Amino acid sequence: MADDDDEGTGGMYEDGHWAWDEVFCMFCFSDLPPVAVETIQMPTKAPTGAIEFRDDVDLIEQDAKDIAIYTAPLSILSPTLINLLHLPTTERFIKALIFCCQYYLQVADEMANRILEQETKVRTPFCDILETEFRTNLNDLRVLVAKEYCTMLIGM
Repeated sequence: MADDDDEGTGGMYEDGHWAWDEVFCMFCFSDLPPVAVETIQMPTKAPTGAIEFRDDVDLIEQDAKDIAIYTAPLSILSPTLINLLHLPTTERFIKALIFCCQYYLQVADEMANRILEQETKVRTPFCDILETEFRTNLNDLRVLVAKEYCTMLIGM
């Protein structure tokens, strides 16, 4: 017996595309062909790899993102990408990701130690409180990353 899903009859949203409707301020599905978007050719020069650094960089001014850009292969770099990485919205998103990853790694390390100690230590009600706090903080950071990502997507 074949399932109805396997027959390939198509779905309601199979042939078409989603587009933003400025009048109703929402996404709408259209089965009409999408409107052709004009592409703009930007004349760009190939990166030379010559980047000048100041001799007196303050610790506050050091940015891991700039170091990553400097060490990235020249074949993937473009002025558009570099400009995108320096937008305030993108910087907030990257910082949120860094906070989330840093806290996750701390919690993962702590939880690994707690699992190893589980054989020799007695579990108390404080353990549940602490683990709930870890879980709540991770959820808050995940929401922060999602908020910054949505801000990037909608371009605000």
